[in-house]
Amino acid sequence: MSRLTWKTCRSTLLFFAALMYVALACTPAHALHDTDERIAELQAILEKDPDNTEAWIRLGNIQMDISRYPEAIEAYIIALELDPSNAAVQTDLGTCYRRIGKSDKAIEHYRKALSLDPEFAIVNLNIGIVLAYDYENYAEAIPFLERYLRLAPDASNAEEITREIEKFKSLRASDEEAVPQPPSEITTKEKFKEVMVTLINSESFLAASNPFSPMSKAYQPFNQFMKELMTDEVVLDALFEIVTENQYTVTDFEKFGRAWGEEVSTRGLQRLSDDDIETLLGLTLNIMERGSVVECRHLLTESPDGFNYRVLEYLDTPEIKAYFNITRKAVLAELNQDPKQLLTRDQSDIAYEVLSKQFHDEDAYYMGAILQDIEKYSPVEACWAGSKLIRGILDMKGLPKKWMLREYMSNF
Repeated sequence: MSRLTWKTCRSTLLFFAALMYVALACTPAHALHDTDERIAELQAILEKDPDNTEAWIRLGNIQMDISRYPEAIEAYIIALELDPSNAAVQTDLGTCYRRIGKSDKAIEHYRKALSLDPEFAIVNLNIGIVLAYDYENYAEAIPFLERYLRLAPDASNAEEITREIEKFKSLRASDEEAVPQPPSEITTKEKFKEVMVTLINSESFLAASNPFSPMSKAYQPFNQFMKELMTDEVVLDALFEIVTENQYTVTDFEKFGRAWGEEVSTRGLQRLSDDDIETLLGLTLNIMERGSVVECRHLLTESPDGFNYRVLEYLDTPEIKAYFNITRKAVLAELNQDPKQLLTRDQSDIAYEVLSKQFHDEDAYYMGAILQDIEKYSPVEACWAGSKLIRGILDMKGLPKKWMLREYMSNF
């Protein structure tokens, strides 16, 4: 009988936080953003001027945005050596430490930020969240969260934080933990599912795995996405199979699970319905048009590090929910082996012919040149080309549009 442990289940489950990154690979370059150029530019500046505090901060911000937390920490530490009074940098440094599992260091830097600026609302929120979720220290967490609400009464997450405070007060009063102690070994598929469902229903686990700030409008939609995906019987069956098959040869199940999840969800994109593909392209276009041209360009260029998930916050709440729903559909479509949307050569040729008629000849030529080698062009040019292509596809009609949507997805 397989010898699965609680730790293995928890590590396997953590990778699903990465699934949100996959669907936005639906960009004209068929890849995600590249930050190497910006990092190289800042490093060149710092080589000439190592005391440039602003450049160190910007470098830390970029590294943090793409989840390179150790590199971000290094940059922020240097920035604070040059300017110890920067409460915002102390806050970001604390958040980076939390992301690598060092909650004690996170608390240390949040407290430093508070000593510099006691009225800094976000620091009060962050320290309250860490104390509550990471340490279950509800008595100390509650005053920080209440202070946050006093400082930011109109915050979009005010109602949510109010509910969390009430929950923490109840937990403090009852001195209970929602997650029961697990068995040391898991011997059956049924027990595996029971453990996984217990984990995914743990608020502290969700808080630790959620890449968004509790004040983000994407925070709750992400939690709901995780709960719906990880309580689906098809997903649980598939997870049990891959874990039992690889438990004696794989040591890092978080990394293994992430790699498997990325493969499943990417392949699943080719199995989406025409309507879902159209919705996904529309969401991508909204992000490109609402964000900066620099962020837009980064969505079109290749990087092994993924993209800055914060760009999802350019979407409104219903759009964020739609994005996560499509990601979930892609995973389930692949696991269920739903039929792919295949094209004949004639259908593909007609789709491209109709698409080309969406543009003036000069625009089509210029757009094609940019998309073939985005690195040579400015962010404004890259964003113009990428947005124009997606809008051109979305503006098509009838069968040629359906064929073009399928052709687009066939690249994944």
